[in-house]
Amino acid sequence: MTASNKGQRKTTASVVGDSVGFAHFLIANAVLIIGEFSTSFGFVSKLHGGMEFVYRYIDTPVYSLLRPFEKHFATDPMFTFIFAELVIGLSSILYGAVAYGMVKIVAASGD
Repeated sequence: MTASNKGQRKTTASVVGDSVGFAHFLIANAVLIIGEFSTSFGFVSKLHGGMEFVYRYIDTPVYSLLRPFEKHFATDPMFTFIFAELVIGLSSILYGAVAYGMVKIVAASGD
């Protein structure tokens, strides 16, 4: 530990928030990759099953906010994947912040 952060400890709320955000990021990317390179999510979409599954069932709040901008990314497959990663990353931040806030509220009500 350096002198600047000596004695500073992460709170339970920050650990939970970081864990939820990181777990969401890993799971959503795993679903995206599995769905794009297999036929596992063919029931959602024939072309981009993994992306559509993530958009519809995992990251719906952020995707609904960013949906008007999707047409700007649809011209190239690489930009489509960049848009998907943008949605997943922002959703991870959102879900981590919500988990952090919930733990802070529960901890404050317990005092």
